[in-house]
Amino acid sequence: MRGATAQRDPVTFAWRQQTQVCIRKIERFPLNIPYDMMIGRLNRIARDLADPRHITVLVDATGCGQPFVDILKQHYPGVLVTPIGITSTGTGSYSNGIERVSKKALLAAANYVMLSQSLVAEPGMAGLAELREEMESFRVHTSRSGNDGFRSGQKDDLVMAFALAAWRARQFLPASSP
Repeated sequence: MRGATAQRDPVTFAWRQQTQVCIRKIERFPLNIPYDMMIGRLNRIARDLADPRHITVLVDATGCGQPFVDILKQHYPGVLVTPIGITSTGTGSYSNGIERVSKKALLAAANYVMLSQSLVAEPGMAGLAELREEMESFRVHTSRSGNDGFRSGQKDDLVMAFALAAWRARQFLPASSP
């Protein structure tokens, strides 16, 4: 989201612009939820948050696969549904309708957004404490052979959902941010 700040440029006197990444909703879906129930919950969330023409749904297609992506596209005409295949290594690629991104790149984007000071969330928002807890317990380590490994406490689904969103949002942040 880009908007004017309360500050003016001292030379042009124009309002200074600032880009913000806003967390508007955090919700953990139960494990093994049937696809039709998941679609119903997603419909409710989409209705509550925005005009469907302004929604992008990023899907971790690594586990659910193409059938769920097809269901999403069928239920959300006009919504950009982007399947993401999370890989263990390598550079990003695109093939067969799936963007492939390494877990390391996703987590780097999450870190970038967190440090950019552009992240905004309503204090006390439902799910925010759980996201913070997962992020604090998440660890990246490099083995002696140079391979990256990832460890978390009990769960990492909110961290990975945030990382997907951050990966997409990062392109809108100014390059001068950390």
